[in-house]
Amino acid sequence: MKNRFGTLALIGAGITGLASLYYWIDPEKTTLLPCPFYFITGFHCPGCGSQRALHHLLHGDLEIAFWTNPLLILSLMIAVPIVFTRLFNYLSNKASIREGVKSNKVTYASLAVVVLFWIGRNIPAYPFNLLSPDVFP
Repeated sequence: MKNRFGTLALIGAGITGLASLYYWIDPEKTTLLPCPFYFITGFHCPGCGSQRALHHLLHGDLEIAFWTNPLLILSLMIAVPIVFTRLFNYLSNKASIREGVKSNKVTYASLAVVVLFWIGRNIPAYPFNLLSPDVFP
């Protein structure tokens, strides 16, 4: 049990450090990690705009964060409660951390959503251009 808390404390410290970094450094002024896919191809990947979205989310600007990368924000709204529930069950010895991951259907559906988002955000026509991280309606 002691090892579990130490590992989770280390993960928590890492997440806190990254959150602090994205809170204090504005990616619109200084790019922390430029997207190599965008640099090489000129097309947006599914993660383009995520740094700006996290920065705006940490500052409470949910609307700007959503329009910068809607897939990230929607994914966080789904993933965060699931992760906390699994961590609670794991720490209370009710289940293993991987319990419930028995079907590939969710994995394939998630992959399909990411690929469709990736394709859609690179179509330069309305309404697909709203998915671009550079467009704020």
